[in-house]
Amino acid sequence: MCARVGGILAPLIRLLEVYHYTIPMLIYGIIPVAAGCFCLLLPETLTVELQDHIDSHKIDDRFFDEENKPMKST
Repeated sequence: MCARVGGILAPLIRLLEVYHYTIPMLIYGIIPVAAGCFCLLLPETLTVELQDHIDSHKIDDRFFDEENKPMKST
């Protein structure tokens, strides 16, 4: 449903260029940044420390062989 609304509003936002040429760029830039910030408020990420490096991620041994190479799918 949101994709349909976005598909309808996207061409209309482009028409705001009549008032100032930066208005569409601001809207197209601010909305994704705001959505990314709101993702931090979701229960999965709220009060959870996000990892900085891939080294801190625990490797699942089911998908790797003894030499730490990915196993081939059957």
